[in-house]
Amino acid sequence: MGDDSCINSRTLYDIVWTCLTTIFACIWVSVHPNMPPQPKEIPRPHNESAFSGSWRDYYVARIWDATSALRRRLKTMVVALIAPEIIVGFAARQWFAARRFSTEHGVSLTHGFFYSMGGFVDTEGYVIVDEKQLTPAIISAIKAIPEAAIQDKSKRDGLAKLLAVTQILRIVAQSLARWNQHLAITSLELATVAYAVVTTFMWFFWMNKPLDTHTAIQVCDKTSAENYDSAQGGLHVRTDTNQTIKSRSSWDAIDRFRGMLGGYRNYDIFELKNVPAFFSPPQYWPLLENTAFRIQCAVAIGFGAIHCIAWNTEFPSVVEKWMWRSSAVAVTGVPVAFLVIRDNDILESSPDWLDDVFIILALLGLPLYVIARLFLLVLPFTALRSLEPTVFIEVDWGKFIPHL
Repeated sequence: MGDDSCINSRTLYDIVWTCLTTIFACIWVSVHPNMPPQPKEIPRPHNESAFSGSWRDYYVARIWDATSALRRRLKTMVVALIAPEIIVGFAARQWFAARRFSTEHGVSLTHGFFYSMGGFVDTEGYVIVDEKQLTPAIISAIKAIPEAAIQDKSKRDGLAKLLAVTQILRIVAQSLARWNQHLAITSLELATVAYAVVTTFMWFFWMNKPLDTHTAIQVCDKTSAENYDSAQGGLHVRTDTNQTIKSRSSWDAIDRFRGMLGGYRNYDIFELKNVPAFFSPPQYWPLLENTAFRIQCAVAIGFGAIHCIAWNTEFPSVVEKWMWRSSAVAVTGVPVAFLVIRDNDILESSPDWLDDVFIILALLGLPLYVIARLFLLVLPFTALRSLEPTVFIEVDWGKFIPHL
């Protein structure tokens, strides 16, 4: 009797495990990090004592250098978990840059992404990621590289993508079937559907981007590398290689955050030996940058709208229910204010006082948006302590299959 009663039921463990594995699979296969820093030559200490501080520092440096690619991937995945819409905007900016590079220079989109992610370097190890650096010699060298040579460096895992797609289809189909059969859906399942939808946009924009590529390709010699600015009538002179190169570590927190959003990046493009984790080539066409920003905001609005579906879902307390509702509304509404502010046509045609209102809403909305996103990360798990009985009833898939 006990066994028969559990045939069409599911446990809390089943719900949590399915959601967590789906979210992880979505982010894992969708995130395509930039080229990590190239391996460095770390000199061995002169002191042969195995327990000396110098040897300890040596092995720490070796481990830190060896895990640079993994740390960069995990960093991007954490951001994708906390704010997936930011990664979608980042992916869209790289797609626009790669597509423009591919169209203008007659190469594949894979070449364009490899250029955008810092895959091409000169013989001194400086990355080539800006139009100002693209001399005829560099362009010819890039064209001479077969697309297959770049793809060989990519570690694409078809099986992982297939499993991820299967998980996504499963969670979406199950949520729709539960809605059709009037069965309760947990807020965690709705959040999982939201992640599945958003990460699909990441996968679309990064479809042709090499995955987990760790080795850059040299495309020019020292002479052409020193004459990047010759086409503009100037000669770029690099600083002494012994001096400290300005890189991501010199940014402050605001610069890094603005860089993730596609804003001003405070670094010298000619002094980079590796691109930052959230780097995309400068968009010299404002239309492309604005389009990427609109895509980012639209995805954020969609992400919040999916959470709004749980408006009437039962929560353990009234406070948690209204925290969920207000957070879902904030995540849906704040990006609208940013869209209005970014759209100059709307601002120019509106009264000055309305412009000020939108700006104030945006300034107040940013911290509100961050707080709301944190609530939407925590509340799905706190709500699991008290669930409706129908949550544990499994979908009757037989109702969707015609009986013969």
